[in-house]
Amino acid sequence: SRPCPSLFVQPHPSHVQLRRPESLTLTDASMSECQALLGEVHAALEKNGESYVRQCGFVYQIHIKNASNELALGDFTLDLKHGSGFLRPGMDSQADVFLSIVDEDMVAMAKGNLSTFNALRDGRLIIKGDQLA
Repeated sequence: SRPCPSLFVQPHPSHVQLRRPESLTLTDASMSECQALLGEVHAALEKNGESYVRQCGFVYQIHIKNASNELALGDFTLDLKHGSGFLRPGMDSQADVFLSIVDEDMVAMAKGNLSTFNALRDGRLIIKGDQLA
């Protein structure tokens, strides 16, 4: 299986406005970092989506929850299999890979403060489906 490129780019300076559809906005104001991260993924797809699709070829279903696991913050589909790819809210039961992660851990992984290995080992990231995707 070929490795997928990282969609998480370096954080933008605070004066740069991220473009993202309003439908990707999470309702909890404390999730601004997670929201900004989703915006960066969306922006990366707008810029290089076809390249990511050529390199990956998978559809990811991402379940993002808060630290107490009581409130699901959202389900998102990241399609890196079709066209120029897309990120949208909602579920895709035909996804190749199902991920479940706490919002803070997702941000820590994107910043490089939490490795995928440690997240999997500690049960902070749950992957079902093709784990090499």
